[in-house]
Amino acid sequence: MPWEQGREVIIELVASYSKGRQSVDEYIEQTAIANPHALIHYISPIPEHREFPRGTQDLPAETREIKPHPHGIELGVLMKMLKEAKG
Repeated sequence: MPWEQGREVIIELVASYSKGRQSVDEYIEQTAIANPHALIHYISPIPEHREFPRGTQDLPAETREIKPHPHGIELGVLMKMLKEAKG
């Protein structure tokens, strides 16, 4: 299907398919809730087609880089960051 804009993601997996908690269906539903700016079409292996329409037309604010957590960096790098920090 041709799109005016946006992205299309198609994933083919070899796995056992089940419904209920911790299923692919629930994951797609939670993804749609967390991304209200996205229109999601989901075709399950059954095949069952579900559409999750956009909850909003407004895009989220552009993300910006954050500093790493001190627990996840080496001590020398942390000491250098502390020296260069203002305040």
